[in-house]
Amino acid sequence: MNTHVTFVTDAFEMETPKENFINPCCFGEDCANWLQNRLKESGLEANEVFQEDWGWCFFVKINQYNFWIGIGLVDDEKTWLVFSESGLGRIKRWLGHTDSSEQQTLSVTIDEALKSSSHIKDIKWFTKENFTGSGDKWANSPT
Repeated sequence: MNTHVTFVTDAFEMETPKENFINPCCFGEDCANWLQNRLKESGLEANEVFQEDWGWCFFVKINQYNFWIGIGLVDDEKTWLVFSESGLGRIKRWLGHTDSSEQQTLSVTIDEALKSSSHIKDIKWFTKENFTGSGDKWANSPT
């Protein structure tokens, strides 16, 4: 399943670090807030944005399932990365629970938000394995 998406835009700050950054590379607060608002407008339950040492995050709940959204710049490429991780634990998976339908809903909603902005271009979707591997296998959509 495609859960990682990269895109190019100059709509978000990526040059001047803010005083509240944990590290100078922690760009993405404005991107995370923008995406969080788009997901809320689409009817998803999204929590407040918070900072990590590499970028920004927030949690989304779809039905009873939680997902973690991460946002940041990909090295010095000036390319943004948004990815989602399931909050479903190993025991629940072992017991047969699945959140793949909700994961797909989340990825499609993120895709719609990105494609609705005229400032965002070069959208590429990846599986986690393809993104962390060579990165040469991507798709135009999450499905």
